[in-house]
Amino acid sequence: ENNTQYTNITEQKENTTNAENVFGIGKLNLEYAPNNKAQWYARTQVKKTDNTNNNEILSSINTIQNTFNTHRKTDAISVNQNIEWHYQQSIKHTFSFIADYAFDKNNPTNYWQTSNKILQGLIPLDENQQLFRIHQNRETTQQNFNTIFKHFWVLNNNNHIYTTLGNSFSNEEFLTIDKQELDNGSFNDFSSNGFGNDTRFKLNDFYAGIHYKFRTGIFTLKQGVEFHNYNWELNQQTNLTTSKWIALPDFLAKIEFNKSKKININYSLKTSFSDAGKFANRFYLQSYNAVFKGNENIENNLYHNARIYYSRFSLYRGLMLHASINYRKQVKGVRNTVDFNDINQFLTVKLFDNPSENLLGNIYIEKSIKKLKYKLDVGFNNSKYTQELNNNLQTNKNNNFDYEIGVETLFEKFPTIEIGFKQDFGKFTSSANTSKFVTTEPFINIDYNFLENFIFNFDYRRSNYQNKTLGQKNIYEIANTTLSYKNEDSAWSYKITAQNLFNTQFKQSNSFSDFLISDRKTFILPRRIMFSVGYIL
Repeated sequence: ENNTQYTNITEQKENTTNAENVFGIGKLNLEYAPNNKAQWYARTQVKKTDNTNNNEILSSINTIQNTFNTHRKTDAISVNQNIEWHYQQSIKHTFSFIADYAFDKNNPTNYWQTSNKILQGLIPLDENQQLFRIHQNRETTQQNFNTIFKHFWVLNNNNHIYTTLGNSFSNEEFLTIDKQELDNGSFNDFSSNGFGNDTRFKLNDFYAGIHYKFRTGIFTLKQGVEFHNYNWELNQQTNLTTSKWIALPDFLAKIEFNKSKKININYSLKTSFSDAGKFANRFYLQSYNAVFKGNENIENNLYHNARIYYSRFSLYRGLMLHASINYRKQVKGVRNTVDFNDINQFLTVKLFDNPSENLLGNIYIEKSIKKLKYKLDVGFNNSKYTQELNNNLQTNKNNNFDYEIGVETLFEKFPTIEIGFKQDFGKFTSSANTSKFVTTEPFINIDYNFLENFIFNFDYRRSNYQNKTLGQKNIYEIANTTLSYKNEDSAWSYKITAQNLFNTQFKQSNSFSDFLISDRKTFILPRRIMFSVGYIL
């Protein structure tokens, strides 16, 4: 059950799904070493999936209710072939060549049925029907072929030069058909009203790079740049061809005070392209309440990525410390724009300048004193991003902070007991609206090996979830326990498992998307006790 806050309304939604997923994976790995200088590797993987989902959504807005029945069937196959060659000509010169081919085909079919009119004004619906049935066929086929050649040149123990030459080619096809099944069995095809995509997107990336690595004292530095030439071709109702050069620098610094205390600093400028569905310039359905249209004029994303990581370890002091800060800023980015009509959404994409910024950090400290281990884990995630909503630009902010403290026993002939306390604070600001969430969670874990062959496990959490904005509060307890017996000299094993001991009915959580704030209630299977017998052949 979701309670979703839109710009000016709130939707209460009950979502029930029946899923059947079948997949198979086959792998073949070959290794060949003709001599002590050369190695060959060949890897093949094939994956086939067949997934079926039957979904019922009960949507309530004020006093108006609507039921949507959805059937989705997905057939997909992927093939990946990888070949690697490594050759050490001498101590100073090493060469590597990698070729990779990947094929992915995804063919989902979607079916929506409801007794009420849906997506009015967004789809060319024949409204003189008793039931409204929407069919969609969507097919995505993607082929990628990548080659890369590297040369590692060791000038001396403290100076290395790495050169790279590579090419990546991607060919993607995206097709959609949307139509309405009428009561008399005929179909109302939406293609004459701007629906139906037949998009082919080709992207070639030729690149060359050089990196220099040197070491002096406690410092190891590596810096370099890759020059990329991107050429992409888009074929649909109109044909577009674009080419551009991009320089992508990167930097790495390692400061090793000793083997137990280190600092790593990373920086890189990265880029990426959207898939063909984002370039498709005709409409297609994304869900029961959303219609999407791509934008053929978007280009690549470009973003800065930086990270500082500090670690310290002392076995004598019983100390472990990890701390990190990550920063990411998009210089150019493709983001969804949304127009709302109640819960109905029309989405497209645009390329924005400086659309998002994200800063996250974490500190983990572990300290052992005599027979007790103390733990502290603190994290934060602050982000802000530009969102176009109903043709108005706004800046959204998402701030999360969490911490966890705990103590664990380390006695040899006594149960290992961990007692802790965790809190999570969430704050989402969109335009003039702010939503606040707090989750408080004390917990206890017990592990006990006794009488040589018995193992007892127990875990318990008491969650206090609060939606500060709506004044909602939910307290629930989750507890599980296991008692197992296994004699090392016997092939037999026995286990009793009890899950959800307090028979908790549901738990609550929250989530944020680009433009939605959701308060989620997830129902839990009732208390269950199982006795298992195992035999090792």
